[in-house]
Amino acid sequence: MIVGAGRMPAAATAGESIGAASAIAAQVGGPEGQAVLQAAQEAFIHAADRGVVVAAAVALAGGVVVWRALPGRERAQAPAAYPARVAA
Repeated sequence: MIVGAGRMPAAATAGESIGAASAIAAQVGGPEGQAVLQAAQEAFIHAADRGVVVAAAVALAGGVVVWRALPGRERAQAPAAYPARVAA
C-alpha cells in the first residue's frame, strides 16, 4: 500500500491492520510515529481482549446447553459375584 499522493490517507491505512500502522509509524518517525504505533497496539490488544471474552462466553454457554440438554447415562451395574451353583 502506498500512502500519500492521493492514493489512501494514512489514518485509513493505519486502521486496516497492525502491520500497516507499524509501517506508517516507521515512515512518520519521531514522537508522532511513536504515538501512532502506541495507539495501534492499544487498539489491537483491546480488540483481542474483547474477542477472548466473547469466545469464553460462547464456550460457557455451549457447555451449559450440553449439560442441560443431553441425557445422562446410568452407571452400569457391577456384575454380581459368582452366582451360587445349583446342585443338579
